[in-house]
Amino acid sequence: MEIREALLTIEKTFRCHSGFHDNESSFCQRLNLRDRINHVNPCCEYMKNSSMRMHRECKEFDSDMLRARFNEGHPYIFKICQAGVLELALPVENGGRKSGVVFLGPF
Repeated sequence: MEIREALLTIEKTFRCHSGFHDNESSFCQRLNLRDRINHVNPCCEYMKNSSMRMHRECKEFDSDMLRARFNEGHPYIFKICQAGVLELALPVENGGRKSGVVFLGPF
């Protein structure tokens, strides 16, 4: 099963959505997931567009806090973002580097 098919199956089975932060601008392209880059989904887009403060907090939360936790060795993180959305965040590794993050949640 291809990664995209598996992801769509997970979304359908658990009635969730996925989004990605691609730190290397490559893994989403290689896996045919470019339509899911940068956490583009209606809930997050609405919240980020509601104010610059919310946009900044979202970016800092996802970039800084998650990167620090993953560097501490956490294999995954359940988080509630500043907008109150519960998500599962999983690091994507490539050759020992953190290439990005997969987000799964109700957004």
